[in-house]
Amino acid sequence: CVHRARASRASGDSTSIPSSWRVEHCLFRLFEKVQIVKPSRISFDEDDGGDDEEYEEEKEEEEKEEVSFGSGRGCRSSQEKHRTTTIMRTTTTTTTTMATTTWVCSSTSTRTRKYGKCGLSPNHDKPSDYCSPLGSTSRAGGRGENERTSRGSHDDQGTQACCSTSTSFSRLRRLPLFFIGTLWLSAQWPAALAGIFKHELVDGEIREISCASLDDCFSKGVSTPGMLLHRSWATEIEAALDQRTAAVSAVNGSGHFKWQARVRSLWRKLFKLQKPEGPPPVRQVRRYQDFARNVSVTMLVFESHMGNSIPAVLFAPLGAETAGILQPAVLHLPGHLAPGLRDEAEQKVSLALAQRGYTVLSFDPVSQGERLQYPKEFGLECQTGPSSIETLFGNCQASGPPCSTAHDHFGKQLWLLGHSAAELFVQDAKRGLDLLAELPWVDEKRLGVIGCSGGGMLTSYLAATDDRVQVAAIGCYFSTLGQELETGSCNYDAEQIIWRQAQLGLDKTDLLIARAPKPTLVLLTSHDCFPLSGAQAGWHEASRFFASHGQNHLGEFGLGVSETAGFHGFTAPGLQTVWQYFEDYLRPLPSELPEVTEPLECEKLLFGAQHLEQGATGSRPVRITEIVRKLAAPVLKRLHWRSYRHLVLQAPSCLKDLSASRAGLDVSSALGAHPLVQFDLLSPVKARWYNGGMEEWYVLPSSHSCSITARLYRFTESYKLQPGGPLLRGSSLVILFGGGVELNRALSDFEEAFLMRMHHQQVSVLFAGLCGVGDDMWRGGLWEYGPLLLGRTNVGLHAEEVIRTVRFALHRLEASGGIVLASVGGELHSPLLGGYEAPPATMPGGTASALLHAVPHLPLKARTGGPAVVGLALYREQCSYAAAAVALRHRLPWLMQMVGVLEDYDLPDLLALLSRRPHLRLLLLDPLAATGRKLSRLAAQRTFKAAARAYSEVGRPLRLIVRPDKGPGDASKVMADFVAKAVNRQYM
Repeated sequence: CVHRARASRASGDSTSIPSSWRVEHCLFRLFEKVQIVKPSRISFDEDDGGDDEEYEEEKEEEEKEEVSFGSGRGCRSSQEKHRTTTIMRTTTTTTTTMATTTWVCSSTSTRTRKYGKCGLSPNHDKPSDYCSPLGSTSRAGGRGENERTSRGSHDDQGTQACCSTSTSFSRLRRLPLFFIGTLWLSAQWPAALAGIFKHELVDGEIREISCASLDDCFSKGVSTPGMLLHRSWATEIEAALDQRTAAVSAVNGSGHFKWQARVRSLWRKLFKLQKPEGPPPVRQVRRYQDFARNVSVTMLVFESHMGNSIPAVLFAPLGAETAGILQPAVLHLPGHLAPGLRDEAEQKVSLALAQRGYTVLSFDPVSQGERLQYPKEFGLECQTGPSSIETLFGNCQASGPPCSTAHDHFGKQLWLLGHSAAELFVQDAKRGLDLLAELPWVDEKRLGVIGCSGGGMLTSYLAATDDRVQVAAIGCYFSTLGQELETGSCNYDAEQIIWRQAQLGLDKTDLLIARAPKPTLVLLTSHDCFPLSGAQAGWHEASRFFASHGQNHLGEFGLGVSETAGFHGFTAPGLQTVWQYFEDYLRPLPSELPEVTEPLECEKLLFGAQHLEQGATGSRPVRITEIVRKLAAPVLKRLHWRSYRHLVLQAPSCLKDLSASRAGLDVSSALGAHPLVQFDLLSPVKARWYNGGMEEWYVLPSSHSCSITARLYRFTESYKLQPGGPLLRGSSLVILFGGGVELNRALSDFEEAFLMRMHHQQVSVLFAGLCGVGDDMWRGGLWEYGPLLLGRTNVGLHAEEVIRTVRFALHRLEASGGIVLASVGGELHSPLLGGYEAPPATMPGGTASALLHAVPHLPLKARTGGPAVVGLALYREQCSYAAAAVALRHRLPWLMQMVGVLEDYDLPDLLALLSRRPHLRLLLLDPLAATGRKLSRLAAQRTFKAAARAYSEVGRPLRLIVRPDKGPGDASKVMADFVAKAVNRQYM
């Protein structure tokens, strides 16, 4: 509907547009909220061995799609079918069968040589698509018939693994999942289950709708405010990535080397890499030998960035330290799992490498395992301990919220200071590599890195920026941003978001390009939450750059890939590929595998609190909270000495432009004409009378998929009034922000009480809903952090919407008696999941930052010549980024997230700037601290001291009220009194 309306308007034929195609009506339908029925669990049928045959008989026309990896360039013609995909849907409300894959193996297709002829073409001009069957490997490059082949029986293992999946992956097993709007899937749940689910109550019957991507949801009529906000940012990100793709496609010849040098330099700048510091301080905690597994285990603590202590375990082959021969080493980076390095799947990788002749270092990522940074009562960190029963993590018991909770907590603080969580993660990995390289029996020229999921992310970061990494194996992470925005279902933590990445023309593929021509293996699975199609496209794009360097000593170009059947995690065929790949390039000493290969018991790898109370140097360990405060100290000191007198009174226009730039606020676009709708001609989508006036609903297009919902309660005593007309001459208007974007939502107690008081004063009220606000199916991740990839923020987008809303009130409603803007927040809270806070869903409050960035750019005069905006009231809102940056526990709403803002200004500076606008009164009612609780009177006076002084110097006092909690009725009375005095130009 929207696309047709846009096309008609673009062609100039606006008179022939059917009423059902009008943009405001199209957008209105997306905001209709239905009753949601949330079952506590969703179960999946187990395989009973006969369902597939019965389903085939009933659905003969069922879609079957042959899937190949590229065109094959002559290779696929000699291969048989590798895979057939069957799409299965059910209509029941408690059982959902997602896409299932049947893997078909044959002796001719799966027993392909490991170094087959499929790969890059010999002339290096264009990479040919590889035709690797699942369970085997392809590399960029190839070997001749008579050259050395792989060691062992990898081909047979790959064939057996592929054929054995014919039945094991044909049905999803029964898994209990909590349902909170959308499915919150941790790294352990199969990625094939991820998707967007909605249950509607239609005529007394529950109807389930599921979709695989945002566009698929929109085509089925399924949408939430968060989806629309995410789709809006995704459109801009995809446009930036399309420009990058076009530039990469045009690269040829020496341009490959120029592009590679560019992206390598950009990655190093974005991660703010420091100069080498030598080996880190290390303290050994315990050491023992496991003769059954043929490894020695050394538990140690080493020091990372700014003294942060890291518990780590060194796995080495027995006798490696005294062999007198330099040996290869591997840094194993665990994923986002509560047990950290003790997780059973992670242990299998570390032990298997050590048993094959490598010295392996693995450590706990920050806020995982035993590397805890916050008090337990904060409920921020995932933790681990021994378990008497076998759990999802083996014999380690996991507790706490998802690991992303703590990562996002300190990541948001670091962004405010101009830093990022990715910097700390990369620094940890670099210090681990420093430790490995300094071991006397380790050859520093034969270092490898491996990781899956969060570990795969960190592996790609480290391998792209550190030249010491000779071989890298990246698992469960690689794809392209474009595909992840559309169909990806992995949760994004703060360290996975790189500020301005898309704006700079960087995609995940550029992490591989920066590695060329060093050996790099990418591990892919069929049902990963990182889309396989994006991984395939990215691998082919990167292979061109590896080919430009020519073949290495093994006759290959250095870029390999392994695609296997599986979910989000390492698979047995994939690990067999890793063992062979590392053996080819790192050349360990020959060794025989022991009979015992099972992971160690959890207790054997636990340090204990008594051993972690001291850092590597024996002093008290430095926590992440102290690191954040150390980074904040010089930033806030400069901010403090840049006094309000210099920043506001002497250079107000500078701060006005600087704040718009920091927020990514496009003032000219917000103040200009909208390409789709003229506000002067906009009509309500719904109108109805009520006792005291008329209620009208408007939808104001904003940007891309986003829109502003305006719910106007027009005061009038005449029933002859036609809907859609201007307000009564000389009428005032209050615009309330902060509520949900749904038009037909129920008003809160405060909103109802305030509306009644305004009607007694004969003042109309407009409830404005900003894009994405109030979504109780909020998913976080890319939905929350998407604009940061463009160097923009949700603050800037919402500030533009505030400006458009005020323009609508001035030009369409003709509010000539003065406009009062208000932002209404509340106690910040999140729904509980297993006793811990889930990622933020409905987050009341947070629109104050958008208002403070927008008000300096609003028109000064109305059409009648009177003042346009006469008052600004902030009720229960956070108004200080500095407080959030240094708080031990903060609750910064996603709407307020900015990057580097404290390097230039804070929100109280913008409050002081508003004193330069004539006739503008300001009310701060019950401001909130960073924790989401109400500030004390003394703390509030200290926070807004500079703004109060700026207002007093122009003769208009800033009204700051901190009251005992008396309910919404008392707050509405205070707000109503402020509005009455503001529209009557009275001092308060």
